Amino acid sequence: MWFLKRAAVVCLVLLLSLATVGVAAADPGDHPGAGKEGKGANAERPQIARSTPEVPDAVGKGLKIRESVATRHGLVGTVKSKASDKSSFTLETKRGYADDNSNDLVIAVNGDTKYKVPGKKNAGLDDIPVDARVAVLVVKNGDTLTAQSIHLIPGKPARIHRVGEVTAYDAGNSITVKNKKGDTSTFTLDNKTKIMPEGKTPAVGDTVTVVARRIPSATTWTAQAIVIHQPKED
Repeated sequence: MWFLKRAAVVCLVLLLSLATVGVAAADPGDHPGAGKEGKGANAERPQIARSTPEVPDAVGKGLKIRESVATRHGLVGTVKSKASDKSSFTLETKRGYADDNSNDLVIAVNGDTKYKVPGKKNAGLDDIPVDARVAVLVVKNGDTLTAQSIHLIPGKPARIHRVGEVTAYDAGNSITVKNKKGDTSTFTLDNKTKIMPEGKTPAVGDTVTVVARRIPSATTWTAQAIVIHQPKED
């Protein structure tokens, strides 16, 4: 009979254990439906403070504001004239960009203007001849156009022949001839210019044929050869 007494004790212990567990489960602090003070899923969570970073004021901070690209314009045209003080030039365009819808624009230059001339380093406004085709990047500030950069557009190499009467001759520098229509042409001379017949020198009044070429980066013509016509024998 001893084993019956032992079994009864074990059953009593189990009942007491189950009763303890039931009481603990009924604790409102751990119940899923507990209030704000509980530890369940619906308990109030601590709030995390969030801050918005401040944007520093650029005014008075020495910050350089980049100029708007909208004020820049690209122009292509022909140099019509240059100011005597080299502070500006007049660009003739095919479209009327000016406020009066004209084709002529006065464009200022300054020490920051960049010049691009093929075959020329450290170029300046003096290296941009009148009648040259150029591409200009300008900045408009009010009514003023200022060139940021000027690119000389090279012309195509060409060779011409001119027959006429010598009206001016500067040895080693230039020669000017006038054709039958009265039109004059001036050519630059260099150390490669050949004069024929050899040993002869052109003089005012002589009839000559000038063979010239144009350098792509310029609008002037350089004489390659000057042929002096000999008077016809009777």
